[in-house]
Amino acid sequence: SKVDIDLCKIDIGNSKHINLSDNSVDCIITSPPYCTRIDYAVYTRIELALLGFSVKEFDFLRRKMIGTPTISHSHINYDIYKGKPYENILTKIEKHDSKAAKGYYLKTYYQYFYQMEESIRELSRITRIGGIATFVIQDSWFKDIYIDLPTLICSIMEQYGFKICHIDKIKVTNNMRYMNTKSNLYRKSNKSYESVIILERV
Repeated sequence: SKVDIDLCKIDIGNSKHINLSDNSVDCIITSPPYCTRIDYAVYTRIELALLGFSVKEFDFLRRKMIGTPTISHSHINYDIYKGKPYENILTKIEKHDSKAAKGYYLKTYYQYFYQMEESIRELSRITRIGGIATFVIQDSWFKDIYIDLPTLICSIMEQYGFKICHIDKIKVTNNMRYMNTKSNLYRKSNKSYESVIILERV
C-alpha cells in the first residue's frame, strides 16, 4: 500500500530520554554502538560540520553519545552493576593485568553498559505490548576478553520486558576492529559475528 508521506517524520533525539508517550511505538529498528570505545563523533566530524554543528554542539554530542571514549561517569557505583548481565565482564576487565584496565578502561565499559541499560529502559517504556524491536549487534573484545554483546544486550532486554523471537548470527570480516590494529595482538580469534535479533515486548 502507498505510504502517506505527510504521516512520516524524521527527528533527532536521545535514546536515553525519548520524547514519546508510554506504549506508543509499534516497531523499533536499531543498531547500537559498538562496545569498542569508538569515537563516533570524531569519525563523523566532517558530516557533522556540513550539518551545521558548532564546536560547542560537537563537544556536547561527543560526550553524550553511548560508547564515547570520553569519561562522564568518573565514579563507578559498584552496587549498580552487581547482579547485572554485564557484571562478569566488568569484573574481568577490572582484574586484567594490562595498563589502565582498572582505571580508564573499566570506566568506559561501565559507562557503556550503564548508558545502554538507560536506553533499553526507555525503549521498553515507549514500546506497546506486542510491539517488535529489531537489533543488529556485533560482538567485541577487550584485549583477550571476549564480549558476547548480543547475548548481554538480550539479557538486559529480557529484564525490561522483551522476549527473544529470532536470532540470526552472521560472520563478518570487515568491521570497526580494524581501526585499532593493536587490539589484534591480544585476540584469541580474528572472527567477529553480527547478530540480527528480533524481540517482542511482552
